[in-house]
Amino acid sequence: MELKEMKELVKKEGNFKSRMYKGIRYEIVRYEHLGHLCGYLHYVPRNDEERDVIDYIFHRGITYENDGVIGFDCAHAIDLSPKKIEIDGKFGLGIPTFLKPEYRTMQYVEDILKRTIDKLVVDKSNKQESDYKWDFEQLEQIKDQQKEDKKEQAIKEYAELLYAEDYVVVSNERMQELKLKEKMLGKLTDGMATVLKEVEGVIIND
Repeated sequence: MELKEMKELVKKEGNFKSRMYKGIRYEIVRYEHLGHLCGYLHYVPRNDEERDVIDYIFHRGITYENDGVIGFDCAHAIDLSPKKIEIDGKFGLGIPTFLKPEYRTMQYVEDILKRTIDKLVVDKSNKQESDYKWDFEQLEQIKDQQKEDKKEQAIKEYAELLYAEDYVVVSNERMQELKLKEKMLGKLTDGMATVLKEVEGVIIND
């Protein structure tokens, strides 16, 4: 891009842009002393992992972090701006072409900011979904435990009834009732418990 074309683009872009995107505000600011752009997010990383994500996506990494704002600049050796070109020319420094420097447009900066927000929002959504899944699974475990507790309590109650001293077998009808209770007890204990052999002897005395 020629210097004249770059100047026209800078004039067209303006020096400031502020937008809300997916609930996060971003800003693009041009620093007039060199004419380069900087991108900022009004966002505080929740942990080191989020900060690493931001640092990875930002152009040349994070260069500003203060008061709930995190940002990057486009004033590195691989970046160009009209004023930087003029200053380098004035002092005879020239442009290091082997680095293939180029002007970073407002669209370029905005794309980086939006891409960073996209990543942060997706990661946060996945984390919330994971937390919700974990909570749901824990709830199912609690329900299963409650069922087991109720089952165990029912078994104890039936067992106490069958072994109660004041429970006397006096007829075949009572024996049938006892068998029915044992059947229910067997279902509750998956067939592991049987008590009829302990009480059949009393039938002889009927």
